[in-house]
Amino acid sequence: MLTPFNADGGVDEDSCERLVEWYLAGGCSGLFANCLSSEMYDLSLEEQMKLIRFVQRRVAGRVPVVASVAPGRGELSGSASLRQYVDTIRELVDADLAAVVVLTNQLANADESDDALMQNGEALLTRLDPQLHLGLYECPDPYKRIVNPEVLSWARKTGRFYFLKDTCCSSVQIRAKLESLAGSHFRLYNAHTGTLLGSLRDGAYGYSGVGANYVPHLYAWLCHHFEDSPQLAEELSGFLTRLNMLIGVRYPAGIKEYLKGSGLIGTSRCRVSVKNEPDIEGLTYGGIQSEILKWEERLALPSPLSVI
Repeated sequence: MLTPFNADGGVDEDSCERLVEWYLAGGCSGLFANCLSSEMYDLSLEEQMKLIRFVQRRVAGRVPVVASVAPGRGELSGSASLRQYVDTIRELVDADLAAVVVLTNQLANADESDDALMQNGEALLTRLDPQLHLGLYECPDPYKRIVNPEVLSWARKTGRFYFLKDTCCSSVQIRAKLESLAGSHFRLYNAHTGTLLGSLRDGAYGYSGVGANYVPHLYAWLCHHFEDSPQLAEELSGFLTRLNMLIGVRYPAGIKEYLKGSGLIGTSRCRVSVKNEPDIEGLTYGGIQSEILKWEERLALPSPLSVI
């Protein structure tokens, strides 16, 4: 999820309400309430907790909600930092989330081994309520810590993990991860549009990426119909891959400007620093709308904006 802000820089709860309804109208089967797209490192812990609970209340059980928490941008594998991380996660025990999603880059420093990551993971688990469902998120900031099948095998054996947001962008790696998770309740959600269709065919459970902040209904259709309409799914996957290049320009400011222009959020304000990059390959949000409309007609999908 994105986090909408007021003109004064505070979290805009009215816009957040509309945003939740828009995601659900677009067919999202779950929401990731506090993540990198939410500008979580630029939210105070108090703001993060308030935002997560606000989204959960607004969703009111209609779909599962998962969330991360970020005490800071740095790596948190030291004992004192790990205790702080545990204490922060504990504040969400009563939030009734489907999973609290642990950032993989906060379980080990960039120069530490996977053994260190698993040791810190074990220390985390011993300090948390065993009934609390957990997830893993290969968050790219401050560095991307990709988990390999060995780490996933460890996580699976604990029985505590249910959700993986995968950002490796590699079909080969995803396939190996899926083999490691086969037969468990631990589900992989791919964040990369270019490898999404192949990963769904290989057994990935769904999509969890930035494209759902623009055309959630098209991604939902792909996830639900890639088997029964393979040729159409191939065409749609190609379109979404091209579209995703546009979304990545000046993210998240560019997509917020589009959503503001659509009347969904009040401002396009961001707290993160956004580079002033030009649109690429002639793609613009205004110029691509006719192609999105054609896809809505082909798939008999109403725009989420029209539904809410």
